[in-house]
Amino acid sequence: MKKNILLTLIILSIFIFTTHAYNLNNKDQLFINNITLKIEKIISKKWEKYRNLFINKLTKYSIKYRDTKPRYSEIFIWVAENITIEAIPKKCYLWMEVPSDLMRFSKDSPWRQKILSTQTLDSNSDAMIANLKKILTIDLKKSKAVLNPSIQKWSSPVHIIDSDNCELFDVQNENWSYHDSIDPDRDWIIKNIPIPKEIWAEPEVDWHTILIDLNKRKVREFSRFQQLSNWKYQASTAAIWDLDSKWIWKAFDWKTWYRQWVNGAGTSYFGWMITFEEMKAWKIEHVLAVSTPANRKKMSKWWAYNSELCADVATRTDGWGIGPEFILEGQKIQLNPDLDLDKIGLSENAKIIARALQEYWAYVMDNARWFNLIMQNMDSDWSGKTWIKDFSDVNLFDIPLDEFRVLSCDNVMRK
Repeated sequence: MKKNILLTLIILSIFIFTTHAYNLNNKDQLFINNITLKIEKIISKKWEKYRNLFINKLTKYSIKYRDTKPRYSEIFIWVAENITIEAIPKKCYLWMEVPSDLMRFSKDSPWRQKILSTQTLDSNSDAMIANLKKILTIDLKKSKAVLNPSIQKWSSPVHIIDSDNCELFDVQNENWSYHDSIDPDRDWIIKNIPIPKEIWAEPEVDWHTILIDLNKRKVREFSRFQQLSNWKYQASTAAIWDLDSKWIWKAFDWKTWYRQWVNGAGTSYFGWMITFEEMKAWKIEHVLAVSTPANRKKMSKWWAYNSELCADVATRTDGWGIGPEFILEGQKIQLNPDLDLDKIGLSENAKIIARALQEYWAYVMDNARWFNLIMQNMDSDWSGKTWIKDFSDVNLFDIPLDEFRVLSCDNVMRK
């Protein structure tokens, strides 16, 4: 479908471009070069297997208009002849732009569900939000308790790759084995990972990075990922999953449960991330996630178990707080759906995120020193310049923290 629309647009562009003369001139040649480059770029990214289709279609149109529109005919055949195999190198590393309409997980996944009207609040919701405000402003001495879009650090870049064209590497664990699901022999190594030389990791000490092969629908996530000498790689935790999966993972599962996935709650990192292309498309259609400095370890120090979590999606926890005023990792935080976003002066760009927080929710997925909303990291220099250039007006800090609420958890698990 996409290739047919694209081909139609290219041919339409050629028809629109016309002058009186039938002979090709310099302007025609420049036009041919530009069209050729566009086709080559598209084929090299996604549709290399359709190269012959492009050439055959262009040749067909050249023959069709050879007598009635000789100038069109000659342009078609010149474009076809200029699309060479040599001009379309196979690449491992493609780009960072995640398609805005990319569906993560299956339709029945909890990551794609809107909030039901029957969803109830946690009985300690008010105390939880009050405690979050206290920790931010008093304990951590922030000037204001706000939701912080994490675009510079404590997030992750996303690298789109074509693994068929990548060199394969082993990724050594930095100090232990990985989770049994990806390191069953516990030799501290994940084998045969496609890694392009161009990738980089998030610049803070978590060093997250994400590799996605759109053709194979495969996601690979790493924490504390780094390149060692001699093109060897190392990480602390990792996850490999399919974009079409439902995401049903058990909490505290396997003997190496504490090594599951790449964040504190042991969940997917990419699954709930806000990407740059989503914001450009003004559309977020999935659950989000936040990290907070107010995550619970357990309800009371007197209770026998060591830790607890909300097992809708969390599989482990790095919560530290003890008491009902702390939020479970895996628990849902929602922005008050009755809040009038116009009255609090949110920009149109900020409203995109705020509406997603009202209609869906955000899972609590990690510890942090801020109340962070996880967004795709686009810049390896910590600058956030790519986001700032187009979205400097995303004033989420104008949302009063009192307008957030914590939803009840019906599946608390303890260990």
